[in-house]
Amino acid sequence: PTYVAVYCIALSSAFVGGLYVVPKDIRRLSREDERQIKWRMVLVFLTCLVASLLYPTLFCGSDDGGRVVNGTTNALRYLGSSWDTRRDLAVLLHVMTLYLGPIMTALARLHLAKTHFVGAFSCTPRKQSIGYIQAFREIAIKPTMSFFREAESSSKWGKARDLVVAPLAEEIVFRGCIVMQLLKSGLSPVATAWTAPLFFGLAHLHHAVLKIREG
Repeated sequence: PTYVAVYCIALSSAFVGGLYVVPKDIRRLSREDERQIKWRMVLVFLTCLVASLLYPTLFCGSDDGGRVVNGTTNALRYLGSSWDTRRDLAVLLHVMTLYLGPIMTALARLHLAKTHFVGAFSCTPRKQSIGYIQAFREIAIKPTMSFFREAESSSKWGKARDLVVAPLAEEIVFRGCIVMQLLKSGLSPVATAWTAPLFFGLAHLHHAVLKIREG
């Protein structure tokens, strides 16, 4: 329906448009500058908050029979905040198949670390093999802790943006607020799977514009 399409376009535009509602001196900074990152994280958080608060008002006023129902409860349910063991395990397995390559590479690297010192560009044999837990600690935990101890502040904020804030915000907006409403509007799961990425692409169109400007 037109109402849902307008809603999805408006939400996608707001998701990226809010990033430019910053002081001019901040906008001119590099994308990796700490101040730029902090400003954008706050604005993305506000966008997610507003989108989540508006959802009950726009779509959860009544049930199919016309009775007024608890908007917050309905909103959480339609945003996907509910647990169904069989459904959610199926979704998890589906996502794992999409990342099967990186998962198998990580497992192979973990297995190799039992008998070798594994670096970014090197691999030398150990005199004595170690267990999987110690291998995991060496190839995953120690490098991560070392990064957060030694890296510059802007790099740490950049990792927080890329690995925590951006994925969570995009899940809330594009999967929770958009995908669920497309399904509720009557679109089939297949049609939704092809339609939802268009709104995600719209929200990231500014990256292409910037690349074109930079040549």
